Amino acid sequence: MKTVKWRPATKQDRALLNGFTCTPKPKKDNSGRPLHNPLPWERPVQSWFRNDAIASTARAAGDDQQLWILPEKGSISAAYAHARCALVDYSGPQRLMVALAVSLEHRRAGRKVADSSFEHALSTIRGSELTKPVLVLGKIDIRNQASQALVARAGMALVDHLQGDDGAVLGLWAMEID
Repeated sequence: MKTVKWRPATKQDRALLNGFTCTPKPKKDNSGRPLHNPLPWERPVQSWFRNDAIASTARAAGDDQQLWILPEKGSISAAYAHARCALVDYSGPQRLMVALAVSLEHRRAGRKVADSSFEHALSTIRGSELTKPVLVLGKIDIRNQASQALVARAGMALVDHLQGDDGAVLGLWAMEID
C-alpha cells in the first residue's frame, strides 16, 4: 500500500511548484499561435501555484493561509491552499479554499486523488480553528463542472453567485464542519 505524505509547502518548494502542471498546454494552430483554451479557468489556478502561492502564503500570514503539497517522485501530485476569511455573515470562523489542483498525471484517477485532496484540506481546516463549527467556502467558476461535482460530493452547497476579477461568474459554495 502506498503511503500518501502531504506536507506544508516551504520556500524551498518554489522549484517544485514552478513545475506543477494541472492543466494541459493550449493546442496551437498551424502558425504556432495558441488556440482558444476549452478550460480557461484552469490556467489562472496553475499560474497561481507556479508564480504566487509561496509569496501569497507569506503575505497572508495574518489570515493563517496554509499551502499544502503532495510531493511524489520529484514533482507534485496535488496542492491546495486555504485561509481565514470573512466573506459572508457568519458568527463563527470562516475559511476560504483558495485553490485546489491535481496534476495532469493524476486527474483521471477515478476522482480518488481529487477527493482525497479535498478530504485532506478539510482535515487541515479543522485543525486550523479552535472554535467549531468552521464554515468552509469555495469560489468555483460556473463552467468548471469537475470542481463543482467534487465539492458537491463532499457535502458543500451552492449558496450564491459572484463576479470574479476576470469577469467570470463564480459559484460560492459552503459547508460547516466540526
